[in-house]
Amino acid sequence: MGSLHPQHTGAVWHNVRTPAFDEEVLQRVANEPSTSTCAIASTMGTSQSTISRVMLDYSLHAYHLQNTQALGPDDFAPRVQYVQWLLQWSIANPAFNASISFSDEACFTRDGYFNSRNSHIWAAENPHARFIHGYQVKFSINI
Repeated sequence: MGSLHPQHTGAVWHNVRTPAFDEEVLQRVANEPSTSTCAIASTMGTSQSTISRVMLDYSLHAYHLQNTQALGPDDFAPRVQYVQWLLQWSIANPAFNASISFSDEACFTRDGYFNSRNSHIWAAENPHARFIHGYQVKFSINI
């Protein structure tokens, strides 16, 4: 619009923090720890920075989910067998591990892509939450 000044979008934010307001924010986080500050701000009619300040004032931090692989009870034996095979070849040929080539891969699945940077859990201490993938029980292709 030819101006570098902030434009008023018509949104009315209620930035008055009261104990009841803080309690409502904390209750929303307790009910859904993976919610975003943007979602809370939108439903409460306030700014995202106000919600972020409430979170920081109550020592709540956004901890990212760890992306882990789901292992079933039948997966232990094949993994042990593979490690034993790798150790045998490494002992027989000390240069064997240097001959293993790892390349960049892309994994395509029917489930879509999980971006752990966009997923978090609000908590006072790290809950070590995990997002478990069942790679052995679903269709996927590596390219």
